[in-house]
Amino acid sequence: LYNVRSERELMDTIPERLDWLWFLGYDLDDDIPDHSVLSKARARWGTKAFQ
Repeated sequence: LYNVRSERELMDTIPERLDWLWFLGYDLDDDIPDHSVLSKARARWGTKAFQ
């Protein structure tokens, strides 16, 4: 739908989308985590937690 093809691109797109910020609970001036946070979470909790 939005043609986001990677986690890096996803994390770069979030600050540009007000609807995504609202859905995720971020304010306009909040820092968005780096894409590596998703990789670290997946390594810790496994891929089943992300399906």
